[in-house]
Amino acid sequence: MPIPSDPISILLQQLQLGCQIRHRWRLDPVRPTASVCLTTPGFLIALDCTIRIQLDASRLLLEPGQAWFILENRSAVQADLHLTNQSFASSVIIGDLTGSAPHLGHVIGIPPTLITSAIATRDDITTTLCTQLTAIWADNAPGSLIIMEQLVATLLLHSLRKELGDSSALETGWLHALSDPDIGPILSEMLQSPERGWSVESLAAISCLARSSFARRFRDLLKSSPIEILTRIRMTRAQTLLSRGLHVQEVARQVGYRTSSSFSDAFKRFTGLSPQKFREISTSPRSSAEEEKTAALAPLIIAAIPA
Repeated sequence: MPIPSDPISILLQQLQLGCQIRHRWRLDPVRPTASVCLTTPGFLIALDCTIRIQLDASRLLLEPGQAWFILENRSAVQADLHLTNQSFASSVIIGDLTGSAPHLGHVIGIPPTLITSAIATRDDITTTLCTQLTAIWADNAPGSLIIMEQLVATLLLHSLRKELGDSSALETGWLHALSDPDIGPILSEMLQSPERGWSVESLAAISCLARSSFARRFRDLLKSSPIEILTRIRMTRAQTLLSRGLHVQEVARQVGYRTSSSFSDAFKRFTGLSPQKFREISTSPRSSAEEEKTAALAPLIIAAIPA
């Protein structure tokens, strides 16, 4: 796979984002409201009519074609959906997000939540993606689910690209460091291959800078030493791999540790949990209460989603 060269592409590739649609709902004049349980990280998309989302202490309006992405791990979000114009029907998509966003996002400046808006920003790409989602929903032909999930992932990547491109992150932080001619290539190598046996000396040699000059320049840009950043990259990658159910020994190997014990010590210092405990928590099924909540909504499903 070609290695991207621009800073935003490098960071988006590291997120390894994927989408899985769990439910497709339809609010209409007969059933204008619904209570839903949104697991995180996850998303909710209103396709063709405005809906109001009532949360515990706040409310949110989603216009047609708007998506609400939650990119961090948090307790399941209980939300009440209301059709604002009960003369029409609205299609709603709910699903899960996979990838490194919950672990790596806060490190590189990804917002914990994101709401797309084609109308407010006059974004033709977002408009086109949402139009395609609506059309494929209506078609409901074999293979529609896979295409819809790819479109949702593309919508999220496009929205993150705009968010990062419009933010001050280009002037400071990781995006700024990746744009630096001396440090950018080194940071990219660290992100792409955290399993390599990096040292300050080997990193400085690639940059063609003296060790002291390299370390000083690196700290000026990222406010941390090269080894501190390497450890952060390795630990966020390890969290993602453990969340996928990989065994501790394999994760240790993939993030550059020779022994499981040295990896376990570093991981616990970084997260406060042992790798095994983190893996158990991350891979445990949703609580029975959440499952019962979802099952109670079954009459609202308008189309069965193939496994």
